Amino acid sequence: MVPRVEAELVERVAALARAGYRVHPLRDWLRVALEARCDRLYEWTLSQLSADELEDRLDRTPAQRRVRDVLDACVALDIELAPLLAPVVFGWYRREPSGE
Repeated sequence: MVPRVEAELVERVAALARAGYRVHPLRDWLRVALEARCDRLYEWTLSQLSADELEDRLDRTPAQRRVRDVLDACVALDIELAPLLAPVVFGWYRREPSGE
């Protein structure tokens, strides 16, 4: 994080604390929230991406960008994707050539 932005964030969190608010780290909460929905990733990703979209690795469509955003969030929170996705979707996400 940029030092200036980080300093501003720290100050705003401190101001909230002084006002009586409790601020919790978002990462842990987000991870729990996403993990609670991981059982739906397999079907959801397949329903979002057409066969043509699974062949295209360039994220040209809104559906591709939407799926990649969700999967990127999982990766950022250290959620392992391979066991949660159809092999074709996992290959698309990793930008592997189709058929491999």
